[in-house]
Amino acid sequence: MPRHLQFNPHILTGYRPLMTIRQCLGSLFYIHNETVNILTHGFAILYMLVTIPHLLPWNTKGTLVGILSWCHLIGAVSPWVGSFLYHLFMNVNYDEVLYRTLLKVDMIGIWLCQSFGDDCEITVGKAFMFRSAFPYEDDSHDTEDLIAVIGATIGALRIPEKWIPGRLDLVLNSHNVMHVMVVLAVCSMHTATLKDLAWMSDPSTCNGTSSSPPSPGRDEL
Repeated sequence: MPRHLQFNPHILTGYRPLMTIRQCLGSLFYIHNETVNILTHGFAILYMLVTIPHLLPWNTKGTLVGILSWCHLIGAVSPWVGSFLYHLFMNVNYDEVLYRTLLKVDMIGIWLCQSFGDDCEITVGKAFMFRSAFPYEDDSHDTEDLIAVIGATIGALRIPEKWIPGRLDLVLNSHNVMHVMVVLAVCSMHTATLKDLAWMSDPSTCNGTSSSPPSPGRDEL
């Protein structure tokens, strides 16, 4: 493999040779050491595009919630789009410049996720300061950060394949695990954002955001 594709010395087999774009597309239909990386984020893109439009409050009165809904859609899908393109076409038989461009697309997707994905959380935090005297708490964002850190650590340490080189070339290596963790992290962000947008649309939908303390025995939402 070219030097720019030699980045994990513990993955010994399963590499695709340099290919045309058409051949890279054809590699979707057989197993190689990028299959898991491609499919985990490919299916995640389809899932988000199918489910998100039906869950977000697009028609809520006021433009802010609508803008935040678009921010969430961009933030949730962009990291997976960049990653899908990078892993599918990384071995195109052009030159290292194209590879570096694909890598930048992947990084831009992550940046869009972090930038647009956090917009809703920040806006809700500011709105809470003005709207409510009672705390609105959602630990899903903390879960998202924890999952992301664990996934990044596993990827950086290249475990477990460094312990058994050549045995996890096709599945369960560190990059595969990191991809799954990224999916879980963004899904956690998605869950939290739906709650945030619901509260932005109607603060009474979440526990502890009414204008008076809850009465004894009142069911919590």
